[in-house]
Amino acid sequence: MARKTQSVLPSELLDSVFSFLHNDHPSLRSCAEVSHRFSELVERHIYREITVAHYESSGDLNAFSPSHISKLLADKPRLVSLVRSLRVVMVPADASRIYASDESIGRTICLFSGLTEFSLVASNTYRISWDTFHMVLQTSFVQILRLPSLESVAIKFIQHFPLRLLGYCISLKSLTLHQVEHTHLNLPLTLASIPSSTGALSRLQRLEISLTVSSDFTTMISWLISKQSPSIKNLHILRIELGPINSISLFRPLLNAEFVHSLQHLHIETGIRVTTTYKIDANSQIHRTGSPTSNEVWDLSSLHNLQSLTIAAIIMSSYSPKVHGMMDFYLLYIPLPWITQLLQKPSPPLTRLSRIVLKLAFAPKMHVFLLERIDWKPLVDTLRALSQDYALRDVEFKLMWNARRTDIDVQDIISKLQDNRHLASLIESNILTIYTSDF
Repeated sequence: MARKTQSVLPSELLDSVFSFLHNDHPSLRSCAEVSHRFSELVERHIYREITVAHYESSGDLNAFSPSHISKLLADKPRLVSLVRSLRVVMVPADASRIYASDESIGRTICLFSGLTEFSLVASNTYRISWDTFHMVLQTSFVQILRLPSLESVAIKFIQHFPLRLLGYCISLKSLTLHQVEHTHLNLPLTLASIPSSTGALSRLQRLEISLTVSSDFTTMISWLISKQSPSIKNLHILRIELGPINSISLFRPLLNAEFVHSLQHLHIETGIRVTTTYKIDANSQIHRTGSPTSNEVWDLSSLHNLQSLTIAAIIMSSYSPKVHGMMDFYLLYIPLPWITQLLQKPSPPLTRLSRIVLKLAFAPKMHVFLLERIDWKPLVDTLRALSQDYALRDVEFKLMWNARRTDIDVQDIISKLQDNRHLASLIESNILTIYTSDF
């Protein structure tokens, strides 16, 4: 009966079932053993996304070493046409990475001519320099960038990456540059001889930037907005992650660029750069002691089409015990004043902004009782004005806690925030939702 059932099921239905199981490789491999027909259908999903790495313990279900992937493709050449997403993971040039394996990876990855997604990734702990890659690997990388099918590229933790390589892309819709350090615009002569594409990045819709070195901001943003650079025309999604450096003002030229006028969704990871500091003494008196300057509050006036804004920020506190006759006190660090000014500053206002999400992460040692000292009124008044006069209809506060903390009652904290008279007014108007999540 089982054989008869599987033989009459249409391939489209089976393909849909296997697609649902795409991350469950053990189940997929079991399905592949049912019949030759099942095996061919399952292979589309098992090998749709693969990783090529110098080591196979990369945590990826489909991670192959250079020798393993070469043997697999030699045994089953048809698999080359099934791969749509390729991730290449590099490790430092030490005993675990042989220079020759770079060449082997390069000769292998250029075989995948139907890629839609490509990632070049190193380790957050061990950054890799582009200059150390074998020339065969560098050339294969350029060949992949030139694929008409390629729509998404991610470069992560790579040093000395030549930005001009992205000028070879012709169909790119999504670009991620995550902590790509010491970028430059120079190309080796062997790569510079390959003509770049006309209108490269002109189809880009999503851009994600996360940098840590100040000079990289200047180089990358200057390249993005330069008239000599690939022309971005209709950017819809921009995700920015501020590093630990004083990078707030460095992003201003990017937010004033002409191509952000079409931006619909903006996601900002602020870290601690935008917090205002409050001192709370032993008498429970609260005093503002420091905050970002007005120049460090971005002006989003040029984002005429912005529909959703997500801001991820952190709330922290510290305690200074009584010493040498001085009173003990707490310091509270919150991003709310910066966020409030960010929403107030645009002129004309953000008339199409309909959704705001605030992801507020609480530091592991946060003194929870200090949350009751936060003044929500300025932010609430700003949100209400945007709701009454313009398109804002949905505001979400996502409170994020360390799952290991057992000394707090998260639901009790949410209840107290919901009972705050300022926040409660937004909740009663069906504008604000408060919920929680672990991190």
